Amino acid sequence: MGQGGFGITYQGLQVGLNRKVAIKEFYMREFCNRDASNSQVSIGSEGSREKVEAYKKKFLKEAQTIAGLDNPHIVRIHDIFEENGTAYYVMEYIDGGSLSDKVKATGPMREVQALGYVRQIADALEYIHDHKILHLDVKPANILLRNDREIVLIDFGVSKHYDEAGGQTSSTPVGISKGYAPIEQYRGDGVSRFSPSTDIYSLGATFYFLLTGKCPPEATEVYDDGLPALPLSVSDLAMKTIEGAMQPRQKDRPQNIREFRNLLDNDISKDIPCVYGPPPINEDTFIREDLAKSKKRKSWTMSILGALLGLALAWGIKSLIVRDKTVDKIYPAVDYSDDDWVIDSVAVDSVAVDSVAVYDY
Repeated sequence: MGQGGFGITYQGLQVGLNRKVAIKEFYMREFCNRDASNSQVSIGSEGSREKVEAYKKKFLKEAQTIAGLDNPHIVRIHDIFEENGTAYYVMEYIDGGSLSDKVKATGPMREVQALGYVRQIADALEYIHDHKILHLDVKPANILLRNDREIVLIDFGVSKHYDEAGGQTSSTPVGISKGYAPIEQYRGDGVSRFSPSTDIYSLGATFYFLLTGKCPPEATEVYDDGLPALPLSVSDLAMKTIEGAMQPRQKDRPQNIREFRNLLDNDISKDIPCVYGPPPINEDTFIREDLAKSKKRKSWTMSILGALLGLALAWGIKSLIVRDKTVDKIYPAVDYSDDDWVIDSVAVDSVAVDSVAVYDY
């Protein structure tokens, strides 16, 4: 299914339960060799053996760590074993592809849809941060889709554990995914202390990719030049969220997921000109007017009509019929079709309606 610098992932079948699984094999491409006749893995040189063994222990610890986590947005581990001179772990098979695959296939996402995924990633990160774990490789390719709506965070291969005092309990080097890794990951001791802001930078970079379809610039470029301008379709609130999460200095970013969520708490859908998005899990979705603005305009309308009526009476007009069409109601008006949904019609006939917004509960 895929190969990186530290492992190969296969699709398999768990025969006893007749279910598809994904199997990750420890295989350091730089140092390992495979015997084609029997699949045995060997280490290329004796000098590399110590390094490979250290990473294999981390690989096994990674599997044990994930197996101990219980969150719907984190991949589930079924088994772990050693064979062929290396190690493997078996995990759930997720067939929806990654967020990276989705954007490459269909282009940048609508903001409401991207926001839904970002909130789920934030939930997964908050859970692992509560367990004193940093993922350190949050990026669209490491976020899979279950049923196209629910995200699953995978690949804890470079994650680090920390003690209660915030010190790291693992000294293995950290990998870098260009565009998604903050500047501190480029330093040898940059993540030696527990700081959720490192994963939050990567979350902001992922949000950037979902909205633009482009990999963010490297952290050093962001430090020197800032972020490139986002498309005009991106709301001010989304732009401020991304910029806040991707601040080059750690202390300038949100320090935890709660602070990151605070950037999103002002209902982002109010700033979106197009109200498109994926079908909500709960179909209690409604379209409603901005009632406060509607009432304010109604007041102005009535004042103007009163003035006109006074003028009409002054000129001797016997009567003036005025029809007030202000609507202060909630109208369900959503047409569901396949994987996308759009506004079909809004039963509003009013001079007082300023805007409509979509609320996805």
